[in-house]
Amino acid sequence: MRFSLLSLLLACSLNQDSKQIENHLDVKITPEVNLSVLSIDKSKTSIYISKSKYELSLLEDGEILKTWKTTMGFDPIGDKWRQGDGCTPEGNFKVRDLYPHDRWTKFIWIDYPNEESRKKHAWAKAEGLIESDAAIGGEVGIHGVPAGSDGWIESTTNWTLGCVALKTKAINELYLYIQVGTPIQIEK
Repeated sequence: MRFSLLSLLLACSLNQDSKQIENHLDVKITPEVNLSVLSIDKSKTSIYISKSKYELSLLEDGEILKTWKTTMGFDPIGDKWRQGDGCTPEGNFKVRDLYPHDRWTKFIWIDYPNEESRKKHAWAKAEGLIESDAAIGGEVGIHGVPAGSDGWIESTTNWTLGCVALKTKAINELYLYIQVGTPIQIEK
């Protein structure tokens, strides 16, 4: 019920300029949703990331609570097969850890590489798509931007080595509603 009412309110508040921007950028723009007024159970939240739409959504019991604009690794198209490829991994992951970070405000560590990632890495080696001695990599997460760099998100500048980046306000908000073990789904 909460989602239906919220969706209706959001749909009514969008103006024509927002619709034109959405069509041009292929991004859905929603007014600010105040998550703090909702009773959110961290044990029921999950994260969905659409690489093609540059969006990260927080869900509770499969219902979208809020969506933020994001950027990716410097090669945002491909799936991560090896260390240094600049790709953001695709698949199903979990939050491995989350902690404050001096440079990125907050860091949400994804459990990459997981078993699914290791299989893709081995397949890519067997197919000759990456070097036989290529390392799989790690330390992939969701994090903020350096101080004063929120514009990188607005301009869709893909600058990370494979992580997902959010504006400072967005990473601080998301951080409050997840925990170790929160499911993360990343799709093309």
